[in-house]
Amino acid sequence: MPVVRSPRRAGVAILLLVLAAGCGDNTPPDAALAAEDVRELKLFDSVPVRSLTREEYAAEAAANASTISDDYLEYYADTYGRLGFFDPSLDLRPVFAGSSSDWVGASYSPNKKRITLVGNASPDVIVHEWVHALQDQHFDLVGYDELDSSDSFLARRAVVEGDATLAQIRYVAEYEHGVDLDGVDWGKLFDLRRQYSDDTLANAAYPVIFLDYVSFVYSYGLEYVTDNLTGASYDAPTPGPAPYDWGREDHLFENPPPAFTQDVLDLGQGDAVEAIGLEAVPAALADRFETDDWDRLGEWYSYLLFYPLDLAAGGSFDARALAAGWDGDRALFITDTNTGEPATLWASTWDDEATATEVANLLWTLYGRTPIAGQPDTIATGDNGETVWIEQRGRALVAARNLPLDADAAALVDAAFAAPSVVMPRRRPCLPEAIDRLRKKPPSVSVNNIFPL
Repeated sequence: MPVVRSPRRAGVAILLLVLAAGCGDNTPPDAALAAEDVRELKLFDSVPVRSLTREEYAAEAAANASTISDDYLEYYADTYGRLGFFDPSLDLRPVFAGSSSDWVGASYSPNKKRITLVGNASPDVIVHEWVHALQDQHFDLVGYDELDSSDSFLARRAVVEGDATLAQIRYVAEYEHGVDLDGVDWGKLFDLRRQYSDDTLANAAYPVIFLDYVSFVYSYGLEYVTDNLTGASYDAPTPGPAPYDWGREDHLFENPPPAFTQDVLDLGQGDAVEAIGLEAVPAALADRFETDDWDRLGEWYSYLLFYPLDLAAGGSFDARALAAGWDGDRALFITDTNTGEPATLWASTWDDEATATEVANLLWTLYGRTPIAGQPDTIATGDNGETVWIEQRGRALVAARNLPLDADAAALVDAAFAAPSVVMPRRRPCLPEAIDRLRKKPPSVSVNNIFPL
């Protein structure tokens, strides 16, 4: 599959926005001042800006990837690889390097307090990065990140990127065309943003979990913050009249919703997320199984888990609609202390029993299923030779890989269906490189040269 490279102005790069009359002949000012203007915040401190060629940036990404420890790569393969997002035997180091550099046009690092421009960044992309600097100085982006789960982390980043993209669009509208955000055809814009997300996944050169950020935050994050500010949404794309109170955007940082990617996708109007068991190995089994880590996938990562199956099946089922039936989940990563073997358990609950059954069937397809003599049909051997255990009880589902076939494992699966009873441990923190690499601005999401006037 072709690499999604930055010169490809796919989807969003050809957006057609219907504007009010007027072309606007303002000369764009300094990018930092323009960012202050369109985001209605003031910079407290200057921020250094550096420029790299695409080759220099790719080399830097490769150098960063080379510093990731073998232990971490093994951990990532034993957890998210075993869950089914990618082949655990995949060489991850070039994937980390390539997926963090191929589509990047500019970035702001909240750790280094620095803007990096890659190649020939357009003025609106530079404004976007200065908005990140404003966000950081006013709201502390590192502190705003929610690291307790991948789901929460991605939801918060949708606010960060959606807000910067909305200000970027305002910059183009006001400085190049003399109109406000109520002069934008949000219906066309949202359609093309979603198409950009779809194209990104369909043309992925890597397992799609490595395109989690770019496929989500620039499309659905923009919808979330635009609805918050203007009232325009995908289903009702007509905004209220300008001017807008940008303090409403500030509240997304100060009173921090969203907590889940479902909140972003449903504009905060979705079903309540259900608590799931499996927060840690029960005390009675702690001598046999050791808790290594846990996570919540949420609606978007559930979609990414199913997506390759949908693509391989030629769209014979709707992975997005299926993932929309998500009501809660918890992934637990453990080690069998008897053998030292790692294992994964994923407990989830869905809108109804039929949806849970469809998810179970997809997981069997993902993992493979060879019956084991003398075992119930909930247990089989997967394509990689490991034991697969998938059990459904009504709307609830537990899927385990590489568990032993004994009474302790059966008790652990049974406990995964129980109500939560213990306090969750802190998750292993994200890599600093990963935190920095994810706040990137792809040029293919640029809104430069998209107006028909």
